[in-house]
Amino acid sequence: MDPRRGRRPPLAALWRRAASTSAILLVLALPVAAGLVEFAPAAPPRPADSRAAQAPSSPSPATGVLPEPAPDQTPSELPPTAAAEPAVDIRLTGAAISVPILTYHWIRVNPVPSDQLGFHLSVTPTNFAQQMAFLHYAGVHPITLAEAMAALQTGRRLPSRPVILTFDDGYGDFASRATPVLQRYGFVATDFVVSGFVNRPAYMTVAQIHEVEAAGMVIGCHTVNHLDLARIPPAVAQAQITVSHQALQELLGHPVLDFAYPYGDWDPAVARMVLADGFREAVTTASGTELQVSNRATWPRLHVDGADTLAQFAGKALAGTGGHTIQELLHGFAAEQPGAQPTPTPSQRVAWDDQGVDSRRYA
Repeated sequence: MDPRRGRRPPLAALWRRAASTSAILLVLALPVAAGLVEFAPAAPPRPADSRAAQAPSSPSPATGVLPEPAPDQTPSELPPTAAAEPAVDIRLTGAAISVPILTYHWIRVNPVPSDQLGFHLSVTPTNFAQQMAFLHYAGVHPITLAEAMAALQTGRRLPSRPVILTFDDGYGDFASRATPVLQRYGFVATDFVVSGFVNRPAYMTVAQIHEVEAAGMVIGCHTVNHLDLARIPPAVAQAQITVSHQALQELLGHPVLDFAYPYGDWDPAVARMVLADGFREAVTTASGTELQVSNRATWPRLHVDGADTLAQFAGKALAGTGGHTIQELLHGFAAEQPGAQPTPTPSQRVAWDDQGVDSRRYA
């Protein structure tokens, strides 16, 4: 087994093999997914987005490095820099920046206690509210993927303690539970929507997608049917990328430039398809925080687990910050907000390794 792929629970593996086997049939149904935009009128067209990416060429055969996209012409304004800590000057760190990209799925109480996968992918509304409150207290500044790219391309300064918040799959609780909390602190997040799942039970409706975007959130693309792009025929993978991209752009009335691979799986051919379709960057489930223009098709992320304590969450959101500083921030936050984050029960805190599950595989 490819060690990069990690272990999987038997049921998940069976499901994914079945999904891959039926991929050709799904492609025949893609016109239905493309018809997503018929569910509701598209948002009024916006002025042309100067950040829309041009289709890039293939990597250099000699280096394997992808060409740089054109710099953003109209990057959005970044949050003011905290006076206590100097902003990061990308021109001093070369062609790479270290920014944690956090991955969420559900914001809910896991409805089936025996479902360990569901538990680890579910952050409770109470814990999510505490996590966002901690970020605000700690002077963490959520930014967008576009702002991270602008920093790499142009040397623009990032705010102190930057982080990127992402949500996968387009669940309805992003609109009903996550967005109100994010708005409370003036935070921004990106939700990678599976276009074929819009309007299904438990997923966002067209109206909710418009609402969260109006609230300042970013909508990214996560294919039509959430298929593993590295395990299906290339023509099917191309259709999953292109049809979902077109559907979301028509729905929103402006370019969609952010992409996330289902299950985090990709290969060089799939990565080239994503960039050639006009996406500015793509994110995986590989662990890490280093972002570069040359690896913009495979940016790493850090999974926020349902079993994470507030301290574990802080370690991810403040990756690269000294442990002593993180502890001081946690102590200060606890002093201001009595009542520690509820911790999972012993029966809930089952390690991924005990279940034969790699959390990075589920995105």
